[in-house]
Amino acid sequence: KPITVHQRELADDGTRYDLVCGQGRLESVRALGDTMIPAIISDAPEDERYLMSLVENLARRQPSNTELLREVRRLRAQHYKPATIAQKLGMDKANIYAVLSLLQHGEDELIARVEAGRLPLDTAVIIARGKDAEIQGALSEAYENGTLRGSKLAEVQRLINRCKQVATPQEPRPKLSGNDLVRAYEH
Repeated sequence: KPITVHQRELADDGTRYDLVCGQGRLESVRALGDTMIPAIISDAPEDERYLMSLVENLARRQPSNTELLREVRRLRAQHYKPATIAQKLGMDKANIYAVLSLLQHGEDELIARVEAGRLPLDTAVIIARGKDAEIQGALSEAYENGTLRGSKLAEVQRLINRCKQVATPQEPRPKLSGNDLVRAYEH
């Protein structure tokens, strides 16, 4: 897709055009070392050019969680390393490692909830880090009923991790519910 520019008077630095739409495409072409890019020259008035630029920026959107999971799966199936996947998707490497961990450990229920829009991806990753399926279920239940969100959920996860470190393998764990986790957080 060509960029859109507006011809202007020659500037002191040799600039002949003002960019209207296509900043990302222009930066990508430059990063590849190219010096030419297809362009549409617009003679629209300044206020219309501003509106064109604004519309393009608003139309740009982040991929949905489902699209992100699908793309990470696809790239991993093509044997890309996590760092390369992060670079290709413009994401932080730590986030890609977290998503891969979620995908590789068969967290089908969490993935299904993310894909259904019932659970944010980052929250699913936090929940998946728990080793006990019961804890994951309780965290997920608490999130879905709205009693644990954001920093509260992260604090509960830290609490669970501390408890796991203290517990001995012989100690049986009581069955946990979302309400149990909320009470533990409040305590």
